[in-house]
Amino acid sequence: MKISGKRHYSMRFHFFLKSFFRHFILLMIVVSAIGPYAIFRSVKAVEKTTKQNNLNLLYRIEETMGNLFQVIDNASLYFAKNPSVIVKLKNAFHENSLSLDSINSMQTITLFLQNMVNTDEFIYSAYVYYENDNDRFLTSEYGLTNADIYFDTSWLTSYYQSKENFWYQICEIKPHKFSAPTTTLTIFKKIYSPLSPKKSNGVIVVQIILETLQDYIATLSLYPNQIISFIKDDGTVLFKNTSDDITDAWQLTKQQELNDDELIAFPINYKETRYVASILNPERNDSWSYLSLVPFNDLYHESIALLAIVLLLTAASFLLSMFIAMYSANKDYKRLETIMDMLNNADNYNYVYCTYTIRVINLILGFEKIF
Repeated sequence: MKISGKRHYSMRFHFFLKSFFRHFILLMIVVSAIGPYAIFRSVKAVEKTTKQNNLNLLYRIEETMGNLFQVIDNASLYFAKNPSVIVKLKNAFHENSLSLDSINSMQTITLFLQNMVNTDEFIYSAYVYYENDNDRFLTSEYGLTNADIYFDTSWLTSYYQSKENFWYQICEIKPHKFSAPTTTLTIFKKIYSPLSPKKSNGVIVVQIILETLQDYIATLSLYPNQIISFIKDDGTVLFKNTSDDITDAWQLTKQQELNDDELIAFPINYKETRYVASILNPERNDSWSYLSLVPFNDLYHESIALLAIVLLLTAASFLLSMFIAMYSANKDYKRLETIMDMLNNADNYNYVYCTYTIRVINLILGFEKIF
């Protein structure tokens, strides 16, 4: 006996749904138990690792910059606190015609500057200046010179214009007309006379090669698209390892009201990209901060991959359950048709009564397992 019409499709669909949900739920129990747990553990591990790595990275950068500041401090002690050196420098700067004694003294003192520059790969050059009418100053490269003949005098203008005791600026140095310019982070520290400690009478200048600093930081970077920069409190970018303008990103970080622990890793959205930002305020220098920005995709690529696998397994479970349900529904429906046909057309079956009855009962019992 054939079942036809709406009842045919209704019963077949009923068999399909029951088989589908039975198999899909069983498969999803496994996926749901393992997938979210694996993703959760991965996210927590990334968060912990990111905080520790960024903290270590920024501290290593601070240590490197601290060593450079220490070089400046040592130079300040030598040129601003050593009476003998001060007298010799001022004599050489103020003399209309240099004496042999001043020339020899400048050659000896220049060795200190040259040694300071040559033993540190980050330093391009260094200058020492005491105010004088001849505009003379001491350089690490050429020794005693004056502003009329030297190629780099922008720092001298900055000294007279600045009211700060310790400050920085980005400079481009071009020793010769056809040479490529060298970009430097120029650090200034004023010199004060012991007799007049409120008025400066000179300055020590150290120029750091930004390209060398950038290459060094590139070796420290933990992620391919990580952005690292030094930014002053007023938003002036002193250093960055990207060509992108990150001023807006810095302003976004400043809007966050966070404690020191939260500054190590917090999220921001910048240029339609989500980043994990980290800020370190150095103890030695409170006028700038170190900023690290890492795209979320670089940090959570493993978690994203796990999520993709879970979604793929879910889709595979869905399709597998459909195929199994289709096969099972077709098989169960044929068994039902056989039962209905045996019950309605018993004369067509050449069995003894007992054998026929047993077969029908077995078929019915087998069919009941479907439900």
